[in-house]
Amino acid sequence: MPKLTAEIKKQIKGLSRADLEQIVLKCAGRDKYWFEYIYVHFLNPEYGEQDIFEDYKLGLDKLSQKSFPGRRESMRLTRLLRASNTLIGQFQRIVKKPHLAVELYLYALDIHFEISPSHLGGHYQVYDNNIARTVKKVIALIRDKLHDDYLLEYSGKINGYLLTLHRLAPFNPVVRELPRQVHHS
Repeated sequence: MPKLTAEIKKQIKGLSRADLEQIVLKCAGRDKYWFEYIYVHFLNPEYGEQDIFEDYKLGLDKLSQKSFPGRRESMRLTRLLRASNTLIGQFQRIVKKPHLAVELYLYALDIHFEISPSHLGGHYQVYDNNIARTVKKVIALIRDKLHDDYLLEYSGKINGYLLTLHRLAPFNPVVRELPRQVHHS
């Protein structure tokens, strides 16, 4: 990303309104990030974040129906989880509300724990590692960025994930680093 010098900033401020409109329209038409940014912050500041949240939730549903390449189901599920995490990362760059990001992570994890608990603890540890790291990321996001009440709200679901991981993949080193359960402090 280029650094904006004082001279460049001065030139940008000197652009006419028509030129600025043309630049904004071109950026919004080409790049999904800029369209969503403009939508959330300027076009629909009241409900834009919720609209984008619902769009990304639908995106996670579409990803879960997509067929990913891989020899085994656990390899395909790993690719699904990575694609889901990438999508949620894009959401986090636009919407700066951590509780909505946590909702998306939990939604993605629900998909995996519903479809694939039988694939946990198998010979393909990469899937177990990715699931465990995603759960760890959710716990850290709740503890670092949200109020303790959110931990209380989500603790039942997260404790269910932790119980399943510790039961089905007890020898995985990444799973062993996770707590047995999360506590409301």
